[in-house]
Amino acid sequence: MERDALVVIGTEAVNHFKESFDNEGFTDRTLTKWEKIAGNYKVYDTLGSYLYDMEIIHIFNETIKKDTLIFKNLYNQFNLYSWQSYLPNNVNPFSISIGPEDPIFDKQNNRWDLFPLGDYPTESFNVWKNDTIIMKYRLTNIKYWIEDATPYCYKIVKEVAVKQH
Repeated sequence: MERDALVVIGTEAVNHFKESFDNEGFTDRTLTKWEKIAGNYKVYDTLGSYLYDMEIIHIFNETIKKDTLIFKNLYNQFNLYSWQSYLPNNVNPFSISIGPEDPIFDKQNNRWDLFPLGDYPTESFNVWKNDTIIMKYRLTNIKYWIEDATPYCYKIVKEVAVKQH
């Protein structure tokens, strides 16, 4: 009899959670690749040293039917809004557009030119794979350093972003 009571309680609990799960709209919903990519990331240099936290947010624009990924705190300096596109014959379906953006403003309101690097299919940069993105991009202020009164900078940035669960 005690066992029957446990079975009834267990069944009721499962039904309750299943009902709330269904009511929240979690069933029969497949995520797009952009929704899978969205989340919080820890970013490391290529030697594995922690650099900063970054968040990737997905937005779908119904009007123009385009997906946008927002990279919040990219390079610990930028919020980048980057339209994503579906390339029909793309070698890697999980490639991500990181830029180009010119100008992009950093936290100090200085201007930069950010341009994605990576030669598909020979390199797999800026590709989401196993919750990891090896990001590679060029960052320079060559057009703005005098007007912004900042030191000249030209960098090829290579970082590893790992999604946190």
